[in-house]
Amino acid sequence: MVSLNNSNLGKNTPARVRSMKAGWQEGIDKEFRERLQLGIEQKTSRSPVALVLPDGTRLEPLNRESRRMLEKELCPTFTETSHDGHAIMRHFRWSAMDDRIFEIASGARGTSAWDTVAFKESFPDQARFVRRYEARVVTLKAIGYLSPTGAINSAFRVHFAGHHGVLTPELQRVRIDLMHRLGKETNDKNARGNAAGPLHPDQFWTQVQKYADLRRRVERLGYSKDEVSNIFARAQAKKPTRETLQHIRAAAELRAAKVPPSALPQTKTILRAYVDLQNSVLAVGRKARAGPLHQEGSRA
Repeated sequence: MVSLNNSNLGKNTPARVRSMKAGWQEGIDKEFRERLQLGIEQKTSRSPVALVLPDGTRLEPLNRESRRMLEKELCPTFTETSHDGHAIMRHFRWSAMDDRIFEIASGARGTSAWDTVAFKESFPDQARFVRRYEARVVTLKAIGYLSPTGAINSAFRVHFAGHHGVLTPELQRVRIDLMHRLGKETNDKNARGNAAGPLHPDQFWTQVQKYADLRRRVERLGYSKDEVSNIFARAQAKKPTRETLQHIRAAAELRAAKVPPSALPQTKTILRAYVDLQNSVLAVGRKARAGPLHQEGSRA
């Protein structure tokens, strides 16, 4: 692999590189507009790239502001009846109760449903608020997040994944509670109150074994030790860390080393062909914009 900006190997001048990048950018923007109805906006070469939605809304890279915008798009609306009998339109907002309801309704690998008895056993500290949770279950059923029997619907899972940024919502509440307990233990042992460090995927099951109630919650969900370890290992592998990037590069170099040199294309030939193609496209476009009068004058 060589850089496109390397003039020694690619024989590219700054003008050719700019032309090449402009052609790529134009093609990508066109595909996004035609296939996804999305625009791409980047004010400067070093500024973050933003997506422009069909209604003109700009979606910045994933940060606090864009997460709020995503949450606003995901949150449904529902109607409640007030005490005086009037209908009130409300916007659904995520709460910690939804995390626990999702976990209870996801028992037995998603084949379970909301169960008050299981809720009290899994969250004894929340048992005194069971009426609030039952009222929340009614709301979740009304907006289609839970089925009439209390089972998980796909919209509930999508919202959970978008809100927390995880692909396994069933284990999210267990992981949060585990981190809180580890942090509390650290604070108790350390007079300065330093919080617990990040939990490595390999340490999850070992730490869960310290708490019988957390272990029972994982087992109720239907996950074994190996399955839990694999889930967190896959999530860790997809994080954009320096170690992940180094692993990707090492794997790419290993695959490239196994390919015979004769099977690899000549990079500079491909680059020149692409630049010539882009130049011909630009020339045709300029000729078409010039019109027939300009063409007749040129022939004369």
